[in-house]
Formats: sequence, C-alpha cells, structure tokens
Amino acid sequence: MNATDQHDPAAAARSRACFLAAVGAAAVGVVFSAFVAYRMIDAHGRMVASNPKTVAEILERREAIVAHPDDMQLPEAFRKREQLLRTEFLRAQHVMSTGAYLLAGGLIVALAGAVTARGYRTRLPYPGPAADGRAVDSFNAAVGRWAALGLVVALVASALGLVVLSDPVAVLTPSGGAPDGSGAVDEGPPHIPDPKDVARNWASFRGPGGAATSAYANIPADWDAPTGKGILWRAPLPLEGKSSPVLWDKRLFLTAADKTQRLVMGFDADTGKELWRCAVRVPGPPSPVPDVPRDTGYAPCTPVTDGKHVVAMFPNGDLAGVDDQGKQLWARNLGKPDNGYGHGSSLAMWQDRTLVLFDQGALEDGKSRLLAFSSRSGKLLWARPRPVGASWASPVVVNAAGKDQVLTSADPWVIAYAPADGTELWRVKCMTGDVASSPILAAGTVFVVHESADLVAIRPDGAGDVTRTHVAWKGEEGLPDITSPVSNGKQLWLLTTNGDLTCYDVKTGKMLYLKELDEAFNSSPSIVGDQLWLMSLKGTTMMIAAGPEYRLLNTCKLGERIFASAVFADGRLYLRGHKNLYCIGAK
Repeated sequence: MNATDQHDPAAAARSRACFLAAVGAAAVGVVFSAFVAYRMIDAHGRMVASNPKTVAEILERREAIVAHPDDMQLPEAFRKREQLLRTEFLRAQHVMSTGAYLLAGGLIVALAGAVTARGYRTRLPYPGPAADGRAVDSFNAAVGRWAALGLVVALVASALGLVVLSDPVAVLTPSGGAPDGSGAVDEGPPHIPDPKDVARNWASFRGPGGAATSAYANIPADWDAPTGKGILWRAPLPLEGKSSPVLWDKRLFLTAADKTQRLVMGFDADTGKELWRCAVRVPGPPSPVPDVPRDTGYAPCTPVTDGKHVVAMFPNGDLAGVDDQGKQLWARNLGKPDNGYGHGSSLAMWQDRTLVLFDQGALEDGKSRLLAFSSRSGKLLWARPRPVGASWASPVVVNAAGKDQVLTSADPWVIAYAPADGTELWRVKCMTGDVASSPILAAGTVFVVHESADLVAIRPDGAGDVTRTHVAWKGEEGLPDITSPVSNGKQLWLLTTNGDLTCYDVKTGKMLYLKELDEAFNSSPSIVGDQLWLMSLKGTTMMIAAGPEYRLLNTCKLGERIFASAVFADGRLYLRGHKNLYCIGAK
C-alpha cells in the first residue's frame, strides 16, 4: 500500500483485500498452469503411442491384409483397432492444441496476480486520523465481495478449461454427432429411391449405371451459346470445379471449391436460379488441403443425390451430406489422400448409401479401400481394403449377371463388389499405371481401359480370380488416359485427350475405325439416341453418327472451356462450362 493508504484505514482495508485477491489469482494461475502442463506432457506421450501412421501393430495389420486379401475378418479388426487409436490420437492432439492456449492464459494470470500483489504488499502503517468505523466496515464489505467475485470468476474459468482438456470429444462433436467427430446424425428410416426415378434422373457421374447414355432422344442438337441460340439460361458459378452436375427432378446440384472453401450448390433446373449454397464444415481441427494440379482442381469429384440428400467429396478428404434445402446434415474427413495428382474419383450411389472409392498410395502401402456411408446420416456401413494403389477412376453400380455389382478399376485389379456389404464378387488382373477411366457395362459385358494397359472386355458372371477364364477380348488401339468409354450396345467408343476417336465392335473386339479429331478432350463422351456426343476442351460439342462408320452430323459451340461431362433430361441438356452453368433446350 502507498503512503496515502497508510493514513487512511479504509484505503488500507481496500489494499489488503486487493492484495489477498491478487495472491489468490496468482495461486490459481500457478496451479492451473501446472495441471495443464502435466496434461500436455501426458498427451504428447499418448500422441506418439497412438499415431496410426507409426504404430507397429497397425503397420503389421496392413501388411497382413495385403497378404491375405480374402480374409474378411482382418479388415474389420483393423478398422476397429485403427478407429480406437485414431480417437485416442485426436483426443491427445486436441489436448496439445487447446492446452497451449490454456497454459499461456494461466501463466498470464499468475504473472499478473504476482505483479499486482507486489504493488499492494503490506507495509507498517503510519499514525493518522481515525476514520468513521461504520463507513470503514461498509467499504471493507464491498471490497471483500468484489475480491471474492474475482476469485470465483478465475476459478470458474479454470474449471471450464479443465473440462475442455478432460473431455475433448464433447467439444469436437456437435449435438447429436458421432464420437469419432464425423458429425453423423442418428440413423433413422432409410430413404431408398424408386429405381424408376433413378433411371429417369441423372443422379451420379455419367448418369444411371455410369453409362453416359441419355434416356431421352429429344435433346436439342442445334444451338450456339455465344449468340444465345437454344440457350434457356446461363448461371454464373462463384468458384471453379471440374466436377459434373447431377440432376433430380427440377433441381441441379454441383460442387465448387478453391483452397480455402468447399461449396455444394443447388439450382432451379427450369430457371437457373441459385437456390442455395452450403459451405462444407467438418467438425474438429481443419484438415490440411493438398496442393493439387491445375488439371484436377479443388472440386473434381462429381457428387451423388437420391432426391433428398446430396453427398459431396473433396480432394482434402472432406465428405459431407447436405439435404435438398442446402442444410449440412453431416460431415467427416477421411484423411488427406496420399495421391500425387489429387483425389479425383467421383461418388456412386446404391439405395440408401454412398460409395467412396478411396484408392491411394502404392500397392504395398495397404491404404486403398472402398467405403459405404449412409447418405442420410454419414454413418460408416462397411469398409473393404483394396489390394491396389492410387487411382482416379470412379466406381460404377450396375446390375450384371442377375445381381447388383460395384465395378472398380485400378492397378493391377479390376474388382467387383456386392454393394450391400462390400463382399468381393470377382476380380481380373489386367490394369497398370495411373488408371483414370471408369468401367462401363454394355451388352452384358464389363469394359475397362487405360492407356498403359489395354481395352479389356470381361464377362461379369464369375467368382474369385477370373483373369484366365472371363476375359472375352482385348483391344490395343486408341486407349484413353482420362476419359471413360461409351457404348450403344453394338459399338464401343474410346476418346483420348489428344482427340483420337476409336470405335470397336462390342461382340468381337474388332476395331472399326480410328479418327483423329482436331480437338482436345477432358469430358467423357455420351450417347443421345442414335448419336455420339463429344464435348471438347475449347467448348465445341460434336454430334457424330453412332454407327460402325465415322460421320460428323453437326457441331455446336458453348463459348467457354468444358471439363465436365454432360447431363441429360427430357428435352434439356445441362453443361458446366469453366465459369457458367448452362441449360440448353427449346423455349
């Protein structure tokens, strides 16, 4: 206390109360900081011990899965153990990141309390005039109450900090969410769309069955966007994206992104009005965003929809479900993909679930897997390890040989799975390299292709490894590096990035023609009625006779670059350009 306080009993009482409050705050800060430091040291040890990337047990399990791909019990045991380790790792990581701030706060409180207490330290009083006793008592009581309130506030703040450290899962998980931080909601009655609705809509990459075949022949084939001819509407897009739109009834959905934001958007299919945009938010600490090549971009994966839910995937591993009104239902991060070109596989849908082909790393890493999530809740329904390295092809759901099958293609295996539980049906060893072309089913035969391998026709009625028994024929000419094949059931077409169009006979594998086009392509070809439609990088759509001989029928211009594949509806064509979304049709 200062000299003035020593002559004034009321001031002396105030100084004593402030001194005691400051000492108490400093003590609380010291004890709190010591506890936080202890928790951080303990958390660091648990992080090292539970890191799924370095734990020897997990690495051994991965090797066992690769060595015994037919043992279905190993993947499930691996998944459960890895999930426990990941949860422990996230807990410890949260304690470390949050504890740093809490430790700094505790030390600041301790230092401030010590400095304040030093300023109010007790000194011997000097004689002075007596003060009114009742006033002094009243003043002392008021000062005491304020000092006590300050200590209570410090203690409450410390308690809240301890709660954050003691139960990080409660902080990471939103109300109703899953304890793994996925944000998944409780599972309710599944929404299974009518197969007829799936067939008439365009709910996934390249439409029903991934076949890129329009269910309608009345698509306008004479239009020109620069002059406005045949253009019903054009909607500007806020961010870039190589993903294709999907359509359900009168609503279009697509993704757009850059390095800092990931959007799912909804549009009115009749007017082009933007109905909503949802910025994807994943619970917990943000995942690192990889530096992806320009050709891939930050929104390369086409979403899926069942009419009520839209599920989207991004190259940083974010997977999110949104309802048809734009409200985020759930989101989770699958981990940063180990993929030099950036994750580019689009999603597939079967009944109430979304299928994610998460191929990454090298074959010996054991990182690749096929996952099934509830479209409504984000709950993981099943996961199957895959004996392949990174790929960019998309999974395709078809009905072949009397059963639903999920077709996948990667180096070195083409594998078919049962969508209900992920059981492997058959496999063929025929691919190599960076596989990006997706499989298709045509005339009861599965076709897969890549420029480093072959065009391979596979009969889909086998079981187990059918490499030697179920390959019908192979082709070696005109093999694409990016685009996927298309077929009308009689002929099959391949299109390379450089513009080589190759036609094969579906039954015999005979090459019917190879035509060099003066265009470059990233968008996969489509079938509309009796025509083959090709969308070039510079925005030209070529209509070609879908027959055994090459015959160009017409060309139309969009006026901007095209990376995405086309979407077809009754009398309508929807195209995503580099900057705008277009609807083409008769007014």
